[in-house]
Amino acid sequence: MKNFSSAFNMICFIVSLIFLGCSSNSTSISTSIQTDTLESAKQKRTNSHDSAPQKGELTKIYSQAIGDYIKLVNEKYKLTFDTLYFGKHHNGQSSDFPDITLPSTIENTQIKIVSPEQGEKIQEKRKTSFYVNLFGTVDSERADFIFVTFSKGFAHQFDCFITYKFNDIENKFVPETTRFENYLYKAN
Repeated sequence: MKNFSSAFNMICFIVSLIFLGCSSNSTSISTSIQTDTLESAKQKRTNSHDSAPQKGELTKIYSQAIGDYIKLVNEKYKLTFDTLYFGKHHNGQSSDFPDITLPSTIENTQIKIVSPEQGEKIQEKRKTSFYVNLFGTVDSERADFIFVTFSKGFAHQFDCFITYKFNDIENKFVPETTRFENYLYKAN
């Protein structure tokens, strides 16, 4: 009977080691598969972005940045806009406004893309309107935007800087840092 009890304990011990090894191994395999899947997705995204981001991707991140800008300006200065005018500037720089079509409304604000000349005329006629030069650079890992904001007859009011980092888990750009530089704007 003593030998049977000893043999039974030994078998239980071996079986528990086998189960422990299997569960540890499956966790390792699962982690490896997750890591490989994330790396594969990241590699595909990097390869597809090696040249320039596609129009759809640019439209999405520019729309996100404009929406975040509107919310940040409201938080910082308690400003709301009925319409925002964005200058479609082409200076031969990588930060020129891209050839994309934005939604007509973002965050309940009408979005109008105008030439810099049209922006000057709008500022002359409606000094309370806001005209923005938006400079952006986007690659597969990060996106940086500067919103140079004018009003009151084309006076430089403030700049808003937003930096995004691509989050592989969420598969989208997420804000990393934001800041303002105030020039002339006075909150009412």
